[in-house]
Amino acid sequence: MKKHIREKIRQSKLGVPMSDTHKKNTSLGLKGRVLTEEHKENISRGLNGRTLTEEHKKNISNSRKNVKTKPLAEEHKKNVSNGMKNYWKRKKELENEN
Repeated sequence: MKKHIREKIRQSKLGVPMSDTHKKNTSLGLKGRVLTEEHKENISRGLNGRTLTEEHKKNISNSRKNVKTKPLAEEHKKNVSNGMKNYWKRKKELENEN
């Protein structure tokens, strides 16, 4: 498709909200998609050097301030702690074997 035609289509759809079914179908279509390493590198290069406006930074900050997380139960904290201790122990054992 020629660039000027693609741009016309893009401009015609710009600002038009998607219906809930369209959002759902788009989400389902992208789930489980596997990206190649090359694709991941291209995305990384495209985002590299991107700067955010002060307004955008404030919006991100405000959205994170309003997130209320539940405190973890003591049992859960112990399980997480033991799991991490086991992980590092196994990792050191594997390094010593090599």
